[in-house]
Amino acid sequence: MNPSGRIVKAVATLSLIAMTASAQTPDTTAQTAPPPPPPEIKLGLRVETLRQQLKVRPTLVIVPDTASYIRAIEKWTIQERFPVLIDDATDLARENIARFVREFAPKTIIRWQAPDDDRDDVWPDNDDGRCNSLNRAVARAWERESTQELREYWKQLQFAPPGVVVADPNDRAWTAALALAAAHGQPLLFVTTPKGGPSEEIGAEPLAIFDAAIASGLYELGIPYEKRGDEIDAITVCLNMCARVPPPAGKSGSMALTDHLGRASSGERYAWSGLVFGDEATAAYRAMSAIFTRPTVAWLFDGYAADFAPPFAAAKAGDLLKQADFKVELDAPPKGSLAAWRQRARGGVDAGLININTSGHPRWFDLTPGRATTSDIPMLRKPALVHCIHSFSAQWVGDTATIAGRFLHNGAYAYVGSVDEPYLGAFCTPEAFVGRMFALMPLGAAVRRDAEAIWKINVIGDPLITLAKPVARHDEPFVIDGAILVEDEMKAALKDAKFALALADLVILGRDADAVRVIAATLKDRASEAD
Repeated sequence: MNPSGRIVKAVATLSLIAMTASAQTPDTTAQTAPPPPPPEIKLGLRVETLRQQLKVRPTLVIVPDTASYIRAIEKWTIQERFPVLIDDATDLARENIARFVREFAPKTIIRWQAPDDDRDDVWPDNDDGRCNSLNRAVARAWERESTQELREYWKQLQFAPPGVVVADPNDRAWTAALALAAAHGQPLLFVTTPKGGPSEEIGAEPLAIFDAAIASGLYELGIPYEKRGDEIDAITVCLNMCARVPPPAGKSGSMALTDHLGRASSGERYAWSGLVFGDEATAAYRAMSAIFTRPTVAWLFDGYAADFAPPFAAAKAGDLLKQADFKVELDAPPKGSLAAWRQRARGGVDAGLININTSGHPRWFDLTPGRATTSDIPMLRKPALVHCIHSFSAQWVGDTATIAGRFLHNGAYAYVGSVDEPYLGAFCTPEAFVGRMFALMPLGAAVRRDAEAIWKINVIGDPLITLAKPVARHDEPFVIDGAILVEDEMKAALKDAKFALALADLVILGRDADAVRVIAATLKDRASEAD
């Protein structure tokens, strides 16, 4: 079957499920039709219906600049996808690439740069040109040449976009917007980023302007969005903007941007949302991790006393995860202490799914017994989704001296936490969080209490992340003209005594032990020279 046929068949299957669930039974002797799935699960089904149809090439493409990043994503097709990350020569970018490599386990890792004659018009100096470039890249990832052609193609496939992606071509997080729009089949809505960074609270007036821009963009799409379960059910904001909003009348303390968005004037939710921020390389890493990795190891740390809030004990979540073949690392009373935390965190953490129960403030958290600070937050050896049951952990989410900021800096690609005192009942229990995600609710919906008014839990990351099974892979790596194998580059650098380049490549390849050996050998040689 050709790829278009596969997608049509998959979408038709989902439509049949929905129609069957909602059909009236004409014969009273017939069995009662099952109820339709809740909107949250329907959204997850829609996301996975597409995701499972698009095979993955076991190749990581590393590019040095944003022009090459766009050109590489344009090479995605409706038959296959492959991850693309940016190496901007910073330590953070290379560590993030190494994390991705450890989880994704590519067969090949290549460096590629778009040819000079193919870069001239890819990222112009004006806003309209950049918007056109991003829209064209999304269309090309679906083997079309324009937004209009893509919309017509989606209609032909009977494909309904699950959400929209909000971006600003002058905001450095556009790299995430491009990837998530292309991967999930979502239109881009272009806005001007409001002033203020992720750690700040937006003012009432700029928030109203931002809300109006999103509402206008949704209306102009002409796609149903006003109710949960129609078509547009997700809003992904890829901007370096304020993550906190003012409280509504009668409430106090900051509210979460991602709980504010996607609500009608009545306060009723019509979509779930998430916020992705960061520079070009970091935002790309967070998006590509959401698209291409799925965790197999979970770390559950229960810092509460054994008799405090029993429903929030992490052990039952661990049982669910084990049933799904996760390797589970559980630290719970009487091993919920600072010493136990430091023992687990020493040398880094391999878990791709992390749930933490603690209490405290943005820069410290109490365990049983002991008090930890942000300096105790471990390096993450793989991309991780972190669910943190803790007041204030995400109050200043862009500040690396805070809990959320440090987890994100250390490799988390998604983080769920509170921007203010939410009270314990605002969180889903660890068991409910895991169970809802295993029921195929995407992250943006799985972490929220149903039908609640706007409150304080923020979702940092792609709201359409699921815990469904990994996508099938092609047997052969992706091939692209002009690419260089990082393995070959590393060997040549060692041969030519270009140790800085060799070390950078070893880090990217995730070969930490070899990198240490090269450093040791180099230091030994330098010591001999000094003698």
